[in-house]
Amino acid sequence: MMTDFDMPVFVIRDWFWQIGADQSRYWSSAAGAYVAEAQEGRITVVPSLEDLQAALAQLGLSAPSE
Repeated sequence: MMTDFDMPVFVIRDWFWQIGADQSRYWSSAAGAYVAEAQEGRITVVPSLEDLQAALAQLGLSAPSE
């Protein structure tokens, strides 16, 4: 069972984003690029590329173009 001490701290500038059901790559906000692997517990699934682009743009972070 996970405790509060096991929960990762959400740092948007160092997070991984899965777009839809595609688990073959993750957008890394720290790297500003797609990566093949993401750190467990630090992944947020977003419904679409457009949703991710809009969310990261509001924070001034780079987002994938495709």
